Amino acid sequence: MESISPSSVCANGGFSNKNGCTCPPGFKGNTCEHGCGPNKFGVDCTGICSMRQTQCRQMMFCTKGFGCKCPAGYIGDDCSTECTSGTYGVNCKQLCSERCNSTSCDAYTGACNTGCASSYIAPDCKEKYPWLKSPPQLESSDFKSLKLKIDFNSENIQGSRNVNSVYYQIIFKTTSNESEFKQLELKEIRQQNSVIEIIDNL
Repeated sequence: MESISPSSVCANGGFSNKNGCTCPPGFKGNTCEHGCGPNKFGVDCTGICSMRQTQCRQMMFCTKGFGCKCPAGYIGDDCSTECTSGTYGVNCKQLCSERCNSTSCDAYTGACNTGCASSYIAPDCKEKYPWLKSPPQLESSDFKSLKLKIDFNSENIQGSRNVNSVYYQIIFKTTSNESEFKQLELKEIRQQNSVIEIIDNL
């Protein structure tokens, strides 16, 4: 028998293989990052457990590598007990993120029920939004405008390495009204190493 163990690359208890990740029952995606949700199972979550309201309760899935396990959201000898608060997934072995606003999460997918702590990405609150290590540099200014240079080199982007930065947005406050944020339009980064942004009408 080949020995396999959970990988940090694969989410939700998935195992690494030469083609990427092997996902446990109830999860899909390149890194097993997406939960199937209630009443779903199988490759790409295309299987339906029941046409009635019993969903996947009292079912057991036997798969290569994972052996026989309860479906996501259930535990017990007959897989009929729902996961307790703070746990989710196959056999309720996964823990809800510490960055959930509450201690509970969806028993099937791990999505936080009441949102994430500041700067963490919904739905599972395990990844942090990327941010710039070095802030935008002031190129020039006058009484009505600022000209900023923003560095988008990969060495200047901190946060989760699993989250690719695709868009950026400048949000700022003026001294005339420090209680209110103003924001420029959302823009695509593309392949640019740096951009020049002008904040005017100040």
